[in-house]
Amino acid sequence: MMTYMKTIRGIAFLALVLLLAGCSRSNHEIDSHEGHDHEQEAGEIDDHEEGESGVHFTLDQLEEFGIQLAIAGSGTLYREIDLPGDVRINTDRMAHVTPLVPGNVWKINVREGDHVRAGDVLAVLHSQQLADAKSIYLESLEQLRLADSNYQRVKSLHDDGITSVEELQSAERDLQQARIELRTAEQTLHAMNIDEDRIARLPKEENLELSHYELRAPMDGEVIRRSLVNGQRVGDMDEGFVIADLSRVWVEGDLYPRDLGLVRKGMKVRIDAGYGIPTAEGYLDYVGPIVGEETRTARVRAEIDNVDGRFNPGLFVTIHVFTEPVEVAVAVPKSALVQLENEPHLYVQEGDEYHPVQVQIGMENGSLLEIREGLEAGQTYVSDNAFVLKAEQGKSAFGDGHAH
Repeated sequence: MMTYMKTIRGIAFLALVLLLAGCSRSNHEIDSHEGHDHEQEAGEIDDHEEGESGVHFTLDQLEEFGIQLAIAGSGTLYREIDLPGDVRINTDRMAHVTPLVPGNVWKINVREGDHVRAGDVLAVLHSQQLADAKSIYLESLEQLRLADSNYQRVKSLHDDGITSVEELQSAERDLQQARIELRTAEQTLHAMNIDEDRIARLPKEENLELSHYELRAPMDGEVIRRSLVNGQRVGDMDEGFVIADLSRVWVEGDLYPRDLGLVRKGMKVRIDAGYGIPTAEGYLDYVGPIVGEETRTARVRAEIDNVDGRFNPGLFVTIHVFTEPVEVAVAVPKSALVQLENEPHLYVQEGDEYHPVQVQIGMENGSLLEIREGLEAGQTYVSDNAFVLKAEQGKSAFGDGHAH
């Protein structure tokens, strides 16, 4: 009986040992499997993070999305001074049209905003003073004809020995006086802005037409102000119209004393009006030598092209003055820059991938940026449409990028 009990206890002990050994092996396998899973997961994360650092694009894809590449190199930038300013009418291309005789407005042919050509009749006045001047001219013309006829008759008689020298001299004096009076009457009409052709037609005009004074445009341009109404009584000092050629306008700005030594006549400027209006370029043609007592600024002026009429007089603008040129080691177009986490970046080529690189910006002007750190001369970078890479990288971060 004792032998039997010992045998039973031995079998139970052996079973317990085997059971414990099996559990230990299972735990080891589980730990090994979990460790392998953790390593694989870490590898996947590392691979995923590594994939986010760059964007893969083939040459065909670059062309498809209009992505431009460039090799980093030096460039010329200008120190830029920004001045407040406004658009003004070029007074060299403006005319105040004033009647040279008093009268009443009889007819008006144009309105504000109309484009006119030099010589166009803007308005017609009824002027008694003009009628009197024309009458004096016609009378002087007739007196000259009579004086010349009398002189020719007296001269013929004198040649035949019938009249004396004194009579001939008297007829000659009358002829000269008639010529002077006609010349004076003609000059009076010229002073009233009556041209030679119109004067030559005077003998054929009707009496009513003698009082008609035509107010004509002295230049091509746009009627920007009309001060006349029908029936109005105007004097020879009253303004009738203002005409301006707005195809070229002035832009004037205020230059602060701290910048007086940097800005000179002839410097290039860029005019920015905002509101989606395209910018314009020109050159300073005037830098004022006097600082205003009230504003404590000097005036500067540039003339710019305005054929398309986008710069209306009175419009507020910013005048960007480009001072002396500066050569920088690395310059890129502004279109190459993207913002990642509120920091400026460029996409730089590394093999067939494009990696965002944070850069430090130095000087800048209208289209170029100086890169002081982050991009070296000779590196290839994305110069245009870099936002496509930024968008693609953002999609890839969420596992939604296209397969390359």
